[in-house]
Amino acid sequence: MKTSNFKFSVSGLKQIMVLVTLCLLSSGFIACSDDEKEEPEVPAEAKSFTVHATSTNPDDWCYFSFEKGDSVVIDKANAAKDQTWDIAFQRFYVRTNSGTSGNGQGGALDTKQTTFDAVTTVPTSGFIADSKEKMMLIMSKFEEHSLNTAFQAPGYEEYYSWTWYNYMINTWFPNNNVFIIRTADGKHYAKLIFKQYKDDKGDSGHPTFEYVYPFK
Repeated sequence: MKTSNFKFSVSGLKQIMVLVTLCLLSSGFIACSDDEKEEPEVPAEAKSFTVHATSTNPDDWCYFSFEKGDSVVIDKANAAKDQTWDIAFQRFYVRTNSGTSGNGQGGALDTKQTTFDAVTTVPTSGFIADSKEKMMLIMSKFEEHSLNTAFQAPGYEEYYSWTWYNYMINTWFPNNNVFIIRTADGKHYAKLIFKQYKDDKGDSGHPTFEYVYPFK
C-alpha cells in the first residue's frame, strides 16, 4: 500500500509539473505576442526618383508605381485599364490612375504644406480625380486631354493645368507643396514633393520628386 501511494504521488506530481510548464510556456507566448503588438511601426523613409518625360505628345506618358518604387512599362492602348501604375508624367502635366485617365481609384490632393513632417495623416476628403482639360501641345496650341488639376503651378490660374510653368513670371518650377497620392487600388497612399523640373544640364522635362510610401 505504501509503495502504491508513493507511485501515485510521483505520478500526480509529474502531471502537476507538466501543467505548470505548459502554463508558463503559454504565458511566455502571450507575453511575446503582446510585446510584438506594442512595438511602434517604423515610418517609411523618403525616397527620390527622377522622371525623364521630355515629349510634348499628349499620348506619351511616363508611368510610375509606388509599390514597385520605379517606372513601369504600359501599353498605351490599354493604359486606362491597367492597374499597375499610380501616377504618370508628360512634359508639362501629371496624371493619376483615376477619372478620365484610368479605371483606378486614384487621385491627388495638394496639402498646401511644404514639408513631409507637417503632413502626418491622410485626409478623408479633398482628393481630385483626373478630368479632361486644356493641354498645351506646342506654344499657344491647346487641346482637351486627360490630366489632374491638383498639380497646378502657383500663380497661373488661367491655364491652371500647367504643372511646371508660371507664365505670369516666365519661370519654370514645380509646385513644391506636399501632395498626397491615392494609388490605383484606392487603398494606399503616398506623400510626394516635387524638388526640381530641370536636370543638371538645365534641360526641362526631368522632374525629380521625393516620396514616402506607404503613408498612413
